[in-house]
Amino acid sequence: MSAVTASLCSTLMFVLFVSAVQINITTQSGQDVTLTCRVTNNITAVEWSRANLGQKNVFLYQDGGFVPNNQHQSYKNRVALRDRGMKGGDASLILKKATTADSGTYKCRVFLRETRSWKFTIINLRVDPPDQINIKAVSGQDVTLPCRVTNNITAVEWSRAGLGQKNLFLYQDGGFVPNNQHPSYKNRVALRDRGMKGGDASLIVKKVTTADTGTYKCRVKIAETGSWKYVTINLNVSPDQMNITAESGQDVTLPCQITNKISAVVWSRADLEPKNVFLYQDGRFVPNNQHPSYKNRVALRDRQMKGGDASLILKKVTTVDSGTYKCLFEIEETRSWKNITINLSVPLDHKIIPAESGQKVTLTCRAPNNSKRVKWSRADLRDKYVLLYQDGHLNPDNQHPSFKSRLTLQDRQMKNGDVSLILKDANTADSGTYMCRVFMEETRSWKLLINNYLIVVPPGQKMNIKAESGQNVTLPCQSSNINITGVKWMRSRMEGEYVLSYQNGNFERDNQDRSFKNRVDFLDIQMTDGNMSMIVNDLTPADSGTYMCGVFMEETRSWKYISYVRLSVTDRSGPTGGSVAVIIGVSAVVLVVGFLIYKRKRRSNTHDDPEDEQPLSPQELVGD
Repeated sequence: MSAVTASLCSTLMFVLFVSAVQINITTQSGQDVTLTCRVTNNITAVEWSRANLGQKNVFLYQDGGFVPNNQHQSYKNRVALRDRGMKGGDASLILKKATTADSGTYKCRVFLRETRSWKFTIINLRVDPPDQINIKAVSGQDVTLPCRVTNNITAVEWSRAGLGQKNLFLYQDGGFVPNNQHPSYKNRVALRDRGMKGGDASLIVKKVTTADTGTYKCRVKIAETGSWKYVTINLNVSPDQMNITAESGQDVTLPCQITNKISAVVWSRADLEPKNVFLYQDGRFVPNNQHPSYKNRVALRDRQMKGGDASLILKKVTTVDSGTYKCLFEIEETRSWKNITINLSVPLDHKIIPAESGQKVTLTCRAPNNSKRVKWSRADLRDKYVLLYQDGHLNPDNQHPSFKSRLTLQDRQMKNGDVSLILKDANTADSGTYMCRVFMEETRSWKLLINNYLIVVPPGQKMNIKAESGQNVTLPCQSSNINITGVKWMRSRMEGEYVLSYQNGNFERDNQDRSFKNRVDFLDIQMTDGNMSMIVNDLTPADSGTYMCGVFMEETRSWKYISYVRLSVTDRSGPTGGSVAVIIGVSAVVLVVGFLIYKRKRRSNTHDDPEDEQPLSPQELVGD
């Protein structure tokens, strides 16, 4: 070859390189991407390379097979020809699960059989970070982690960093695969749409805790292409506290669960001294420094704390148990400590107690086991108390004279915190709101535990009404005071809610028991001559019970319960059956008439006995 020819060839080869085809491709991290390279001729060899890999290549095919000897390790098992036979000159390369580190300039160099020459294609690949969604949630909520594509899905895998080889949820071959699911997510996760219609692979996580905070990945397989697509979600469950409300007397579970193994857990309450509620370490419960009020009342939900469950069961809670609890636990793998805070609220207990004159009445109250000072009071008695127990005995010094020799504790030893009061020979003057308080040594203050609403009517004034399900009934109530601005019907054992309430010309709906909504009304909305009788429609056996009628006295700006009715509703389909809507015997009618006459007489004697008409104010009814 002459010097001129050699120079021309060299020039042509240079022009071929610098004018090579260039393609720009953008993809998302986690996806499979195809780097296209196609010529019109038959190919005998192809080499894929990348500028910054030195002497290593991405992929090499020659002499009829793949040559792995000089392949860069970051591409091992991640690249393959789209068509192994390279039919039609297709030398495109599939790169699996691309990451941002794969961004760069790739060169496809193919050797053409016919011309015995090389041809180049340049591809600029940009891999963007995966789609990320940030979700915030509060402990205890159910959370939906969104994941949607436009294609049909044949499989979906939800995973989370930090779970090792375990997954949250795997769906493939038409069903859920539980074999490799992490135990902390068992029975807590489910697809929003089991059929994944419209490409919806979103996952519902139930009752999240702070331990669920982390980065989740949704990996879906597209039916049409067989390729995978990823969505990344950052879930933040905050704050590290939960609010729990429980009723007095219930057992309540204070949840504390993480995904790791726990080697020790300390439950505490800041306002106590000592602060420890429960301590578990070295494989056992340690009782030494436990606050006495929690002895024999607390236990782990799972003694082995399987699945990182350090939840605590607190038995027979009272309003004294209200407070902020901290669960401090040690993670076995990292030997580090983490905590969860729970605010427990046990509302003040309210009980309505009906009685007849002459009866013995029990006013219930339960206090912490270590209570040494108990005080029963009634607000209208001012500085006088009903009963005071301290220093191991009853203190009679400042007791109201009307209660002397008529009161005693149900259990003088106050076992299991029982500080209930027995009132002997009850009379109408005993009607009122009784408050039970205990002295808290930790705070050096009195704590109100319960309000007992006691209503005592004269002998024979109780009304027993019988009815059948499906019928309507009128519960009578008559006041001697015709200047009525407020009426409240309550039901015994229906704590905190009312049946019917009317004040200042309006019905109060906010705290009405839902079972009575749209079923109760006044017989006379004008309450003519003090008639506050209530109609209950469409009765059911569940309506059986004792109903109390209270009136708001405008003169004293206070409430007073004046009567009660016992209602018994039988099932119409029962064996006793019958067509009588409401059965009240002749004797009961006489009792009602006698009751109204008695009330009329009380109205004429109001000024002679002011203490009878001294009910509590709304603030006093609520308590401290």
